[in-house]
Amino acid sequence: MTFPRTFLAAGALAVLAMLGAATRPVHSGPLDASLAPFPPLRAPMPNYVGVRYYKFFPAANGINVEKAGSSAALNQWFNVADFHLKPVAFGRRWYNGEVATFRATVIDEGAQIVKLRESTTRDALMAFNQRYSGKLVEKLDEYRKKRIERAKADLGVAEAMKLVEAEVDQVGADSAVVRTAKAETELKDVTTQRQQILVKAKSSSWFPKVVSFAKTMKEMLKATSPTALLGVGIDLASSNAEEVMTLFVTEAYREELARLDEREEAITKAIAEAKDDAIKLRLSAAQKRLEAARIKLLQRGLERLVLAGTERMAISELALLEESDKQGMKLFQELSRYNSQLITQGRDLQRKGNDYLQTLDKSVFGRTPGILAWIDHDIKLVRDRRSGDNGEWLTVADETRNYFSKHADWYRMEHKMVADQLEAIGAGKHLALVDETVLGTLDKLGIR
Repeated sequence: MTFPRTFLAAGALAVLAMLGAATRPVHSGPLDASLAPFPPLRAPMPNYVGVRYYKFFPAANGINVEKAGSSAALNQWFNVADFHLKPVAFGRRWYNGEVATFRATVIDEGAQIVKLRESTTRDALMAFNQRYSGKLVEKLDEYRKKRIERAKADLGVAEAMKLVEAEVDQVGADSAVVRTAKAETELKDVTTQRQQILVKAKSSSWFPKVVSFAKTMKEMLKATSPTALLGVGIDLASSNAEEVMTLFVTEAYREELARLDEREEAITKAIAEAKDDAIKLRLSAAQKRLEAARIKLLQRGLERLVLAGTERMAISELALLEESDKQGMKLFQELSRYNSQLITQGRDLQRKGNDYLQTLDKSVFGRTPGILAWIDHDIKLVRDRRSGDNGEWLTVADETRNYFSKHADWYRMEHKMVADQLEAIGAGKHLALVDETVLGTLDKLGIR
């Protein structure tokens, strides 16, 4: 069972308001806006060792039936939990390590940016702008405008994600997938899973449609900022740049696409088994809606990618001007280096975060919320029956439920925390100091 990423639409709206007015938000510390969305994962998984669980279900005739109710799912869960714990724990440590590296960079390198920003005087900025015929103001304003456009693109991504979730929910309830899912003893290596997803994407029916959209974006960008995506390893001059761009956003939204794939596989199987033409038509329509939702999400992601690239170019161009100026100013050179460093670390965070979520979701621990719903169903059936001596079974079942309730809460919190951080990276929140420095410089120059 998986839970959707929660996109911080309010945050995107705040970015629009902040950048539209060209004023800096107030924080208790200059680095807080960059650090606050990325706390480390600290809550431990509830320990399952020694937890009692029911291994049969009491039928109405008083006979205890093995593998009935949720007893089979519980047996499966506890039998493979030890095998799944190691890769999940490793993925968590790996991701937490990336979070720690990112936070250290913001604290150490970001502090230097703050000092430079505060020590760079208005007179120095005005002189620099004059020496280069207004280029400083031009590039800063260009960055600001592109950031506003990207905030709008963020809202577009939010709407596309909502559409994905709506279509996923319509196709089938998560609990049904949990009930029938097969628990493998070994989890696949995340690198293998990632490669399989990208290979599958390239052979899918929707891939050429998204590549076509990416080609349009590529041609537009080549005409204005041909090196805008070099920072993320995409050369617009290469013959397959549009395919690389599409694979880039496919990787960024790997979790959402995996959920769509799960539902599409279920629909394909249901269509093959359906004997009623009306049901087949309804399922086929749902299949088309899933593909449309997938394409829309990736198109909005491509728009976000292109706008982020043009923002980065504006800072890089100012860094080059500052370097050639040789008048002692270092602000934009250091800001460009910091920006590039955090973009790379943001990509690493996204990859490792997606890897961790995928490992967690495919493990038995990701099925806990669904199994909890079935445990509740079992307990209700037995309590409502009011016949037979089921007191001992109910005692064990209540203990089972208490543990799975705590575990489900942990899973939801863990999943949401990582998903929120991944979306915060997509929305550029890890680059908050860059945004604030641009706006602060415009403030110093008296431009609002």
